[in-house]
Amino acid sequence: MNNLNLKPAMRYQMSYMWKSFITVFGIAMAVVTLVMIFFSVNIADGEAHILFFQITQDGAINTVIHFNMAAVMLFMFFIVGVSGIREDLRFYLQNGLSRRTVYASTVLSSAASGLGVGFISALFNLTGSILPGFPVRGFMFSDLQTYTALNFIGDLLLHTLCFFLAWQLGSLISLIYYRLGKIQQVVFSVLGIAILIFGLPFSLAAVITRADFETLGAAFSSTLFIGIILLLVSILTAVGNFLLLRRAPLK
Repeated sequence: MNNLNLKPAMRYQMSYMWKSFITVFGIAMAVVTLVMIFFSVNIADGEAHILFFQITQDGAINTVIHFNMAAVMLFMFFIVGVSGIREDLRFYLQNGLSRRTVYASTVLSSAASGLGVGFISALFNLTGSILPGFPVRGFMFSDLQTYTALNFIGDLLLHTLCFFLAWQLGSLISLIYYRLGKIQQVVFSVLGIAILIFGLPFSLAAVITRADFETLGAAFSSTLFIGIILLLVSILTAVGNFLLLRRAPLK
């Protein structure tokens, strides 16, 4: 009961993860194709932004469309984390697997899936650096005009961390609600929204000076700094999931 049995657990998780990926990716690429067809004529000077699209006029006749596929994938990972962890917990415990297996398989599956989708996202950026008209992009951690092999590795690692964190954060939020009663869920939701909208901005404004904001802005322009922050937050989130799973009741 307490032994890890990761192979079937990860096979199950990777199965629904990649089914979700194929569905979301297929829909996104269909949307990209339709938008490219629709915007195949000239647009006004300057640029326009539509959802995850960045549409810019290139020269006199061509229209270049940039679709941020990584943003869509990030949302997908978050939803998988929210919806998957509770079902995994019930399903695994009912089939004789331990909570340690649930936790370990979730961490490893999110890391492996993050690496796979991160590679695809970095590959999109690499392709965009070679073919500027290529419509699909990942997160722009690097300047594509000076893109190198080192930038590709950095993009791969940062995308992997982003997707891993999204899955873990979705699981954390889902487990918090899973452990709370109905009234506690309402209180937690109201307090969380209030802190995000009012508490956090006012606290930052009161504590951080303009010079501090400029320093933070310069720091976040460094991919190394972004990577360290993502890694630390990912570790804290994964630890939180471990603590919540240890005594999570089966509902």
